[in-house]
Amino acid sequence: MKLIADCGSTKIDWALCDYEKCVEMFNSPGVNPVFMNQGEIAKSFSEAFEGYLTGNKYIREVFFYGAGCVGKNAEKVAQVLEEIFPDALVVVCSDLVGAARALLNRKEGIACILGTGSNSCLFDGENIVSNIPPLGFVLGDEGSGAVLGKLLVNKMYKGQTGNELRLAFEQETGLTLPDIISNVYHSTMPSRFLASLVAFASRHIDDKAVERIVIDNFASFIENNVAAYGRRDLPVSFVGGMSLNFEKQLRRVVSDAGYTLGTILAKPIGGLVDFHLTAS
Repeated sequence: MKLIADCGSTKIDWALCDYEKCVEMFNSPGVNPVFMNQGEIAKSFSEAFEGYLTGNKYIREVFFYGAGCVGKNAEKVAQVLEEIFPDALVVVCSDLVGAARALLNRKEGIACILGTGSNSCLFDGENIVSNIPPLGFVLGDEGSGAVLGKLLVNKMYKGQTGNELRLAFEQETGLTLPDIISNVYHSTMPSRFLASLVAFASRHIDDKAVERIVIDNFASFIENNVAAYGRRDLPVSFVGGMSLNFEKQLRRVVSDAGYTLGTILAKPIGGLVDFHLTAS
């Protein structure tokens, strides 16, 4: 059996497969090796597997893709999985590798993540050959939910969207400007808070000001994170909630920039199952 995982800080999607098909899918709370030690990760995994994996000896391969899983942090996760599955081949890769494999399988292309944060890479069908650093929501992360939230707040409170939209925002979210300032500057997860404002933008996408913010956010992503690869001949594919929530606007931006749109996925796990079941 193969165990495949797509892991974020909030949730892990697990897929248990034989060598022909996926036989079961489940999820568990996310882990991030940047912020968690091995003991915490091991406890989370053990709780996740209760009731699902009753015969560990049958797991022969584990493929784990996760946020923060590079270098020593990837080794940390691998050591935990090797202890749980001592007879299995364990491979731990970054979420960007997972996105590229899920979106492109073994084809050349540009793979992009548009979620709370954003990222992109040039993929040659086997490896990531180039990656523009995303830099986080303060310095970069164009196209992401966190940046959309930041732009939305900026435009509303600087009077560029009209009072009606701002009043609707405050009524629907229950947030005031002091609340926003506190959540951004005095909380431990400001990017997650800002990304939570995407729900309001999605409900009001018919407002021209909101749609313009979404389009400008995506256009900035293409300009800063895709154009630098210099490969207009390759399709550009996307995974993540932002790409699905605002698919119409994304398609427009990609086309206007002169690129061919490839695949759009809500999350990688289905594509990763396809990748590993068609392994050559």
